[in-house]
Amino acid sequence: MNKRQRLMLVLLPALLGGLGFFAYLRLDGATVPDLSAVAAAAEVAEREADGEGGEATDTTEVAGTDTPVPPGVDGGPPVDAGAPVELTQLRVVGLGADSLAPGILANGGREGGPESRFTAAGLSATFRASDDASAVERALALGGDAEDGAHLIVLPLPTFVASYERLKALDPRIVGVAAWSSGRDAFYGPSRDSLAERRRGNVRLCGPRSGPATFLSLYLLELSGTGLDAITVAENNCVSEYLSVDRGGSTEGNASRLVATTADASTLIPWVFVAPEAMVEGEAERGVLARWMKVWFEGVSTLRSDVPGGARTIAGETSADPVSLLQRLGQVEIADLAQNAAAFGLSGRDSVTIGSLFGETWRVWRTTGVLATPAPESVPLDTRVVAAAVRASSARPEAPSRSAPSFDTHVLLSHRLSAEERADVVHRIGWLAGLFPRSGIELRSSQNEGRRNAIVQEARARFGLSEERVRARRGRQDTLVVYAVQ
Repeated sequence: MNKRQRLMLVLLPALLGGLGFFAYLRLDGATVPDLSAVAAAAEVAEREADGEGGEATDTTEVAGTDTPVPPGVDGGPPVDAGAPVELTQLRVVGLGADSLAPGILANGGREGGPESRFTAAGLSATFRASDDASAVERALALGGDAEDGAHLIVLPLPTFVASYERLKALDPRIVGVAAWSSGRDAFYGPSRDSLAERRRGNVRLCGPRSGPATFLSLYLLELSGTGLDAITVAENNCVSEYLSVDRGGSTEGNASRLVATTADASTLIPWVFVAPEAMVEGEAERGVLARWMKVWFEGVSTLRSDVPGGARTIAGETSADPVSLLQRLGQVEIADLAQNAAAFGLSGRDSVTIGSLFGETWRVWRTTGVLATPAPESVPLDTRVVAAAVRASSARPEAPSRSAPSFDTHVLLSHRLSAEERADVVHRIGWLAGLFPRSGIELRSSQNEGRRNAIVQEARARFGLSEERVRARRGRQDTLVVYAVQ
């Protein structure tokens, strides 16, 4: 075989592959690449056929995976500063301006500014807020190519689960956590000790039928012994001692009747990023999301360093009231990379994950009539974007330290156990400790001291709980007690 024949054998596959990739992108509606890239590949192949070697393309890989890290992401190859900039557009719609705060700050505005970090990462990011959950759903349904559509939306997990049946055809996936509700959603009862005492009879709960605060109230009532089938949720003209309140947008109830908020159950209601299946199935699409998420986390750091200043900037960009916006930002905990890793079960022994929360939320909504169908066979989430961000990050941020809980406060929640296996009790301890990360958890049991302590020790070991978090004592009935945050 002569040199020309060998050259054609090398060039032909490269040219056919480049043309096939070009046709795929055209059919998929993506931006058409610069054909000079195909020519450059052919030039490298020609040099190799001539015996000149040629320089290998940089495809730095993440440790533990065969997927290359996208250019511009920590751990991946640098972006070629001399290459022509061709921005990939990504439209994001969130429920409320506060849900988009880190992105708007990193972008230098809703539409992007001269100092936009997204632009520097090769992205054309736009952010639009809506106070209507149905409008956010509609944006995802329209898709990112529509002017009013979205590639990615941000909303509370209970709101997403309640809308899943309407969005099912998109095969939507949870790809990240933007924040955790931390005080915004509240439950009011006859007294602040409403969950410490066992109730009899039916309960009438006033609040939005499928709102996050209503989910909080239903879940706490169920944990304290009231069956969901004994609870009626009423939205209009409702009068009751039991109230679900969004403290970020509604007048609060009587402070003496405030039972609990998501500042107590601070991992129960995450605000999640949701994308259609088409945005995560392709390697190129996941690469775009990985770059986008890297910049988002930079915005998280910016916001955390100056929340009042960030609120003023965002208010100016979105016409939101700065005082109200500052209040709402104070009622959430903006999630960083470490919290995303924990939420997706990537950091070890966390009992409360997005997957388990999705399942519990679906169960509650279906039991109370918000949803009519069984849960999907698998949880609609995709861990690959967060996993890539974790592996590609040069820093490993530590989880925030928490002060030791107090057992001297009043009882927030009393959860009765009924003849359960030891493994089930251990799991329930871990679950409650995960839902109430600042509370002391106490096992009260009629079993002998050795068995009580053995259960607590097993729970500590399995879920990485400190000795200060969980204790055991003798009681007349087997009960798990959650103490109020000091």
